[in-house]
Amino acid sequence: RHNTTMSGKTALVIIDFQNDFITGSLKVPGAEEITQVINGLRNKNFDYVVLSLDWHPQNHISFASNHPGKNPFEFTEVSYGKQILWPDHCVIDSQGAQLHKDLKTKESDKIVKKGFNPKIDSYSCFLDNDRKEKTEMDKLLKDLGVTDIYVCGLAYDHCVKSSCLHGAEFGYNTYCIEDAARGITEDGVKQSREEMIKAGVHLIQSTEIKL
Repeated sequence: RHNTTMSGKTALVIIDFQNDFITGSLKVPGAEEITQVINGLRNKNFDYVVLSLDWHPQNHISFASNHPGKNPFEFTEVSYGKQILWPDHCVIDSQGAQLHKDLKTKESDKIVKKGFNPKIDSYSCFLDNDRKEKTEMDKLLKDLGVTDIYVCGLAYDHCVKSSCLHGAEFGYNTYCIEDAARGITEDGVKQSREEMIKAGVHLIQSTEIKL
């Protein structure tokens, strides 16, 4: 059912499996539970594995600490609309920005960093939130001949969802591996599922992947 097209290559895209989202300042509930599911996906014969990293400067626009009088999880208006403010997280080269120690990685894994422009947040591994600046993800995948992407990681209702929506928009056959992702809130996950289904993203379980 989820066999890929004969000619296209496949990529497993692991979103933001970094310490701050698992054990640190912006813990996603149940994040640690999916480590083994994600590691197990490496046995599925994907042509490539790509890791995205949230990679913020200390003066990043999304940090509540950079907005006097504001608290984490409040909103502020920025040039590209409403921005939710977060606790400081995934600061460039910090321990919190490192990949979780139990996540299997290989030399051959590709890495795409996002969110390093201090003025714009970037949930998606493809595109900044203002939709003007692309990350290197699309070029990387196209150069590798990838047509099918299988997305997992954190958080389902923010960076995973945005990456899936943009993947579909950029013409990839896009699969969200639901048992290999966790969200911040149940409502967020529910809404994200509806948005993804509407956009033509395939929601699947890891056990359904046959490559």
